[in-house]
Amino acid sequence: MILRIFVFFAVIVCGYAQVLHHHPDHLHNPVHAEIITKHFGDTDVQVEHDVILLTKDNFYYMVGAHEILLALFGVPWDPKFEEVLLQFEKAAKQLQQEHPSICLGRMDVSAHPEIVKKMDIRGDEPQFMFFYKNRAYNFEHSWKADAIVKELIKRQEAIWYPPQNLPEHITEILPKDIEKIAKKDFSLLLLYSPTRLSSYRVLMELENAAAALNRTDTFFKVNVADVKDLRNEFGVPPVIKIFRRGRAYEYKGPKVAKGMVKYLQSQMQPPFVRGLTPQEVESFLSKHQDKPTVIGYFENERLPQFQLFTEVANMLRGELYFVVIRQFMSSPGWKDKVEDEQWRIGVMLPKRDSDPELIKAKDVSIAENNLKTLEELLTFIAFKAVPLVGHRTKKNKDGFQYNRRPLLISYTKVDWSTTSAEKETLFVRHRIAQVAIEYPIQKLTFVMSDVKEFKDELSRFGFTDLDQEKELRLGIIGADGEMYPFHTEDRITSAEIKKFAEDYLAGKLVPFRRSEKPLTAEENTDAVKAVQGATFKEFVLSNPKDVVISFCHPLCTICETLEQNLMKIAQKSEYPNTEFFAMDTSLNDPPASYRPRTYPTLYFASEKNKTAPIRYSGKDWSVKEIHRFLDKHVSQARVLSKSEL
Repeated sequence: MILRIFVFFAVIVCGYAQVLHHHPDHLHNPVHAEIITKHFGDTDVQVEHDVILLTKDNFYYMVGAHEILLALFGVPWDPKFEEVLLQFEKAAKQLQQEHPSICLGRMDVSAHPEIVKKMDIRGDEPQFMFFYKNRAYNFEHSWKADAIVKELIKRQEAIWYPPQNLPEHITEILPKDIEKIAKKDFSLLLLYSPTRLSSYRVLMELENAAAALNRTDTFFKVNVADVKDLRNEFGVPPVIKIFRRGRAYEYKGPKVAKGMVKYLQSQMQPPFVRGLTPQEVESFLSKHQDKPTVIGYFENERLPQFQLFTEVANMLRGELYFVVIRQFMSSPGWKDKVEDEQWRIGVMLPKRDSDPELIKAKDVSIAENNLKTLEELLTFIAFKAVPLVGHRTKKNKDGFQYNRRPLLISYTKVDWSTTSAEKETLFVRHRIAQVAIEYPIQKLTFVMSDVKEFKDELSRFGFTDLDQEKELRLGIIGADGEMYPFHTEDRITSAEIKKFAEDYLAGKLVPFRRSEKPLTAEENTDAVKAVQGATFKEFVLSNPKDVVISFCHPLCTICETLEQNLMKIAQKSEYPNTEFFAMDTSLNDPPASYRPRTYPTLYFASEKNKTAPIRYSGKDWSVKEIHRFLDKHVSQARVLSKSEL
């Protein structure tokens, strides 16, 4: 409910939310005042920090009323959304002062599923959509405030034009023609559905990119709206695929024309640097220290290993550097060339990820003639490209180097900015590496992460002393997805790191899960009982009956609907062998197998299997749909009341 604030013998200072009414003398922004009065009549509009709160009731009005509107979509419980929102609000404040006709708004996608479906917005991740003269366009620019302001001012100027429909630059094909165009040296295919707005937005941007690149017989599109097999194979449209000689590759580039052009220009080039001399290789390595480099020596390019090298280089574009040499060289640390050796492949790590004193005896090359498959080469590179103790960051944590489990993470101050800071970082790293050398990465991977960059992750391990200066903190993300912390007030030695690793591998560690104080039996009497982290095993995992459990967050408005309807179902006691529970995951952690990806989340776990719960995949939280979900899975059928028979 929107509050009207009056002042009577006192001055009341408004808090975070500013409530703006349709009357002109109440309005915070005179430009918005005219628009709101015109389109909303007596409807109130809520603004927070100069950002209009978009809802299903005002969304279309606001889009239609503004020539330019930038909308931010996301969910309020997402830490990334909070981070982006701070910059978004900063941009809104600056624009209101300097360019008040440019409007910024935000929407909680969990609270307005009808708008999300209509605008074809994917997932809970924070994402922008740019509206110009009532039409939606992709907006993929830096989310920093200054960059947002700069781009929006540019788009307000007369010299900026939105992407246009240029269908002649992309050839429409039939599903049966995909195999034919895939055999080309390079081709791009957009799988789209004409009924999805996201397909239209991507198609328009791609048409403009194709026009700029001006390459004939290269860009194609296929309508998969009625082709279920292709949707199952490639995913929900729009999907972009790149083909090279019959092999499909993921498109990992931007979804706006300018970014597409730059990305596709790089994709059309060879995936490796070719023909360097030993001196040029050394120079290349010294200038490319941000990620590993894969070096391939081939006596001639007709060798099958060269073809495998090329395929892998295409698959891992952007994740690693690839270099091809024709002149054998020993400088990368290879052993001497053996007689009749025709090829060799090796992986060179950045200097800061290397520890020569420990790994100088480890071979970094492969020259065996039995390398015959793509999988063998990928396995070799994946193994060699993972440092003994690599620097894991927010940017690379989900890449193939560091998405491994189990992962032992050393949280410390990682600083490469000065010589002295680098020495301190390497000093700590060397202590960890002395232990890491004893474990193959398939068994346990060691990394280090900056303590300030990963404060949120440290809190998930249960560390509460993040403001205190500590040289090192340790945690393991297990193969089961659980978080295993190492707590101590003392300086952590190599021996303690080794014991921590051994205890994990021996199954001696207990995962950390946040928990509120458990309710007493007298306090927990509702038909849907509250579960805390400490009581999850008792109530759920050890329960001999079927279990239904909801996971909600206080910032999730739609969660109230699920909670109310689940209570209605539970109170009727129509499921004789089923118990109902609920958990607030802002204060409690369930086991990894129950961890919600978004809110609300509803799980059913049968009496016979509590380790693999079944997630409700719908978006309709009505009593009818929840009944439909439960009726499909419960071990004992629902007993209807007489009024429902």
